[in-house]
Amino acid sequence: MSEADIPAVVDFINELEQLEPMGESITHAEYEQEYHRPDSQNFTRLLVTLLDADGNEARIIGRGLVYKSPSADHAFSRLHIHPNYRNQGIGTRLYEELEKIVAGTGAREWQFGFNELATCTRAFLTQRGFGLGYLSLDMRLAADQEVPEPQLPAGIDVRTFVAGQDEELLRQVYNTSFAGYQDHVESPLEEIIYWTQLPEFSAWDGIFIAFAGEEAVASCWTRINLEENKRLGLDVGWIDSLGVVPAYRERGLGRALLLLGIRHLRRHVPIVDLNVIAKNEKALGLYEGVGFRRYKGHVNMVKSL
Repeated sequence: MSEADIPAVVDFINELEQLEPMGESITHAEYEQEYHRPDSQNFTRLLVTLLDADGNEARIIGRGLVYKSPSADHAFSRLHIHPNYRNQGIGTRLYEELEKIVAGTGAREWQFGFNELATCTRAFLTQRGFGLGYLSLDMRLAADQEVPEPQLPAGIDVRTFVAGQDEELLRQVYNTSFAGYQDHVESPLEEIIYWTQLPEFSAWDGIFIAFAGEEAVASCWTRINLEENKRLGLDVGWIDSLGVVPAYRERGLGRALLLLGIRHLRRHVPIVDLNVIAKNEKALGLYEGVGFRRYKGHVNMVKSL
C-alpha cells in the first residue's frame, strides 16, 4: 500500500461496514492520521485488488497489515476480505503473505486483533493454530450518569500538559505507568509529540499530569475526535489513557484523575468512552463503579512462533 491508496482503502473499510455493521467505519482524515504516525516504518500494509479485463486494478477486495515494534517480541496483524470474495482461497493467500513478513521480523509471538462480531475471522485463525489472547472492551458513560467530584489524595497536585515543555515528562510517566501491562510497547518521544500536536488535542487541552512534589506520578489523556463525532452523529469524548506509577497506586489517585478527565470532557461533550482489557479486574471495577458500561468488544488471538 502507498499513500495514494488511502481514499480507496477508506472506501473499502466503509463498504465493509455497510455490509457487516461492526462500528468500524472511518473518515479520510482519521485514516491519514493513523497512516502518518511516527512509527509508520514499523507497518507493512498489503492490499488485494480485483483486476479488470485489461489487467488494471479495479477495486480493493482485501487488506492486511503487520505491525512490529523493534522493542516488542510480538507482531500484530489485521486481515479483512470482502464478503463477496470469501471462501475462494484469497484470505489464505493473504494470510500466507503476512506470515512471511512476520517470520522476517523475528517475532516470537503473532497476534491478530478484530471486532468480537467477526466470528468468521475467529474461526479462520483457530484453524491456523491461534488461541484466545484477551478481550478488550469499549465502555461508555451515558450523558445522564452523574459522577462525584474528584478528590485528590493528600500531597498530590494536578496540572494540564504544557506543549513544548512536558513532552519528555509525559513520556516518562506514561511508560512507567504501563510497563508490564498487556502488550505495552514503550512510546518514544516522537510519538508523544505527534499525538499532542493533533488538532483535536490542541483544541481541548486534554492531558492531566499528577505530581507528588516535583515527581510526575500519574497521567490522564483525554481526547475529542471531531471527525469521528461527525461521522457517528455523536458527541463523545474519550479517556484515551489513565495510568499511575506503581509506587502511588491504591491511594485513589486513578479514580481522582478519571473523574477529572470526565469533568473536563463534559464541558464539551455529554458522552464519555474508554477502552479497557477485560481481565484487568481492578481497572474494570473502577470504571464500572463510576458508571461506565460495555458496548463493544475486541478480540486478540495469539500464536507462539
